[in-house]
Amino acid sequence: MDLYLPTIQGLRAIDENIVKGGYIVFDEGYKKLWSERLAIKDFLVENKKYKKILIDKNRQPDVILQKIE
Repeated sequence: MDLYLPTIQGLRAIDENIVKGGYIVFDEGYKKLWSERLAIKDFLVENKKYKKILIDKNRQPDVILQKIE
């Protein structure tokens, strides 16, 4: 999605469908150029059921959210 609004809306919409231990994978979640990174940050502030896993900023996917609760 790469943009803030579609990313945050998408995360909020699918949250209830992600099982404990499930993953949400991002291909532009680390790059400062894209606002996807900011949407992930805001989603984690409002939703403590996920942990952020940084893979490698030079590869894709680069960020994973794992549901921990």
